[in-house]
Amino acid sequence: MDTLFLQSKQNESVTTFEETPDEIQLMIFKYLSLYDLYKTFFNMNLRFNRLVNHITPENYNMVTLNEDIRTLERHTEWRFRGFIWWEELVYYLIPRRGCHALRWAFVSQVTIEQLGEESRNSLRILSIISKYPVSLNTLFLIFDVRAIKKMYFRSKEFPQWMKEHYNEQHKIIIDSESRWYTEEVCNAFREINKMEKNRQEQMIHEQAKKIWWEIRKSQDFLVSSLPACPEYRAHS
Repeated sequence: MDTLFLQSKQNESVTTFEETPDEIQLMIFKYLSLYDLYKTFFNMNLRFNRLVNHITPENYNMVTLNEDIRTLERHTEWRFRGFIWWEELVYYLIPRRGCHALRWAFVSQVTIEQLGEESRNSLRILSIISKYPVSLNTLFLIFDVRAIKKMYFRSKEFPQWMKEHYNEQHKIIIDSESRWYTEEVCNAFREINKMEKNRQEQMIHEQAKKIWWEIRKSQDFLVSSLPACPEYRAHS
């Protein structure tokens, strides 16, 4: 009896994870985050590299990018507390392997130069990122008409910028007899604020799309060299 039992146990086949078909492994990979996927399976062997690369999303996640844009707003709004001034800042978008999805950090030129001292693949990633900067101005962070009016009085550059980019609304403001207190003037300021904020957010999405497309299509598996979420934070 014992002999028969041992023989039956010896005849049982055991299938390891690596022996499972690609289709089953891809189904399992779908339940893993991008971070865990690369941390656990990438560089184990060529087959896993191919499968991980295959399941890496073709497109970035618009929802998480919008969340990271809101995070940038919260991190930089302190700059304008109590005093509003016109300012234009250049940021660079760094994609990060998040716990649940691709995340984005907004960093300055100084940070880009510091990160350039790292590995060869980091240099490759930064060379892609550096091609797609985003220029953000104060209207990206302001939501209050009164604050915009104050900035109009205090800044020499802002009125000229309004005239060049939103001449129709600027003309309404200039031509108004009472100038600052009519609903027409307030609406003109609101329109400028809304349109400019939308323009800047659209630009961020366009640049993120280009960055992710180049990194995703690279032959050097650059996604594996992307930093994890905690590594980089927004810098002004």
